[in-house]
Amino acid sequence: MKILHINTFDQWGGAEQFALNFVHHSKMDSCLLCKTKYNVSPKVYCFPKNILDHCLAFSDKVIWKLNIKKNFREIFFLGDEFHFTYKKLKDNPYYKECDIVHLHNIHGSYFDIESLLLIAKDKYIVWTLHDMWIMTGGEAYTFENDNYKIGIGTTPYIANYPLNNPVIDRRQHFLQKKKSILKQIAPKLLITIPSRWLKDCFTNSFVYNNNNINVKHLPYGIDLDIFNNEKVKKWKIPRIIFFNANSPFKGSNIFLQIFKEIQSPFYLINIGQSFPGSLQNKNCEKILNLGFINSRRRLAYLYNLSDILVFPSLADNFPITILEAMACGVCVIGSKLGGIVELLEFDNGILFESQNEEDLLSKINATIANLYKTREIGMNATSVVKEKYDVKKMYANYADLYDSLLAAKQL
Repeated sequence: MKILHINTFDQWGGAEQFALNFVHHSKMDSCLLCKTKYNVSPKVYCFPKNILDHCLAFSDKVIWKLNIKKNFREIFFLGDEFHFTYKKLKDNPYYKECDIVHLHNIHGSYFDIESLLLIAKDKYIVWTLHDMWIMTGGEAYTFENDNYKIGIGTTPYIANYPLNNPVIDRRQHFLQKKKSILKQIAPKLLITIPSRWLKDCFTNSFVYNNNNINVKHLPYGIDLDIFNNEKVKKWKIPRIIFFNANSPFKGSNIFLQIFKEIQSPFYLINIGQSFPGSLQNKNCEKILNLGFINSRRRLAYLYNLSDILVFPSLADNFPITILEAMACGVCVIGSKLGGIVELLEFDNGILFESQNEEDLLSKINATIANLYKTREIGMNATSVVKEKYDVKKMYANYADLYDSLLAAKQL
């Protein structure tokens, strides 16, 4: 059995890590095809570029020199068309040999949505949803807006990735197109969704309605050989770990707003963008700025040096970051939204009301003040991850799923 995974990138976020786990660590014969490759793995490959791709790359350089911070396809809402995806795939040896195409994020301006019609004639498609894009006019998340449920393609969030505020708004067109395509490929399509929240969103969406699509809830798993609780948390001053990201989805600014008001002594381990030097808190003993970290083992080491993960996301499916921190005994304080609720319920962590700075500050102060209780929550979180989210169980679930699809093909 050979599986071809397709994703925009091969590193950065949860979707990338999910796909790489299959390619690098599962016993299945898998490889990853992506728009842009950063990894040196011989099992990761780039989509080939044609003459049009090179011409547009040149035009994009000119556009950026004119200080227009978007590319040609974004300007004219062409991110999901005219990539000649199927032609590139059908000439690709990895596509020819694979039994199943496993899609991840295809909304990075490299994949023709209509190519799914042709792929479905050749292969079974498994599509793991890492965000809401499949059910919207083009947004990755629509936050509180429910237009995707009633067939309205527009929301106030056209400026966010992957749309990036195009000059021409074609969201209604693409919402209708997605519904039509999903209906046509439904017999050869299986959609897997990590969170119950996103599954509910999809099954109540306009694109799903009456399309008879097979949908399964399959949570992410993480590598417990890497992410494990070393039980070394014996220091007296609490340590907070925080991922500072310039993203409309991650809510970093919420933590930055209340940082000065944290009341008891603590250390801060900051990953990602450097913590603003203008933010001072007399109770902060030290800020350790570490930049972006791709090494999974180094991340596990840092989680084991931490007591509390502050995760103020504004939109999220089923964050692998939270799972990794929980596995290492970290008490997670996360936004009460999306799949985060499923991860932190039943004393596995602490939820705060999304975007409520006072509630977040209150929860942080409480965890710092009672470090014994905080570490107890972290230990409980470790037990939950071991029981429910072992990557080996995830591989076994997907192997069974792939086998069932191929068995059906033989009938």
